[in-house]
Amino acid sequence: MKGYKYITQAIMDADTIINGYPPFQEFIQAILINKYDLFILKGLLKKIVGVIVTAGFCLIVGQQLKRILSYIKAQIVSSYVYRGIEFQGKEIINDDVLFCIEPLIEEIIALTEIYEKIREAKK
Repeated sequence: MKGYKYITQAIMDADTIINGYPPFQEFIQAILINKYDLFILKGLLKKIVGVIVTAGFCLIVGQQLKRILSYIKAQIVSSYVYRGIEFQGKEIINDDVLFCIEPLIEEIIALTEIYEKIREAKK
C-alpha cells in the first residue's frame, strides 16, 4: 500500500498529468484502473491530463480512460497519441510519434497556463 500512497500523493501534487501506458488486449490494465480507484470523486479537479497509448488500435482504451478521468473531474486535453512507440535506449525513434506528441504537449502547457491565470485571478 505504500507504493499506492506515493503514487497518489505525487499525482495530487502535480498540476498536469500525462498517462502513458500499453493496453492489454484493447483494455486498460488493472493497475492503471486501481490507481484511479484510490481517488475520490473530484480527486483530479483542476488537474490537466493527457493520454499516450503505446500500442495497437487504442481508441477503445482511450474512451474507457476518458470516462474514468471525467468521473473524477480531470480536465482532459483533446489531443491524444495512439501509436506504437519504438525506443532505442531511452529515446523515441519514430518521427511520426514525436510529431503527434508535440501538439499534445503544447495543449497541456497552454491549458496549464490558462488554469494558473484563472486561479490567480480568483485570489
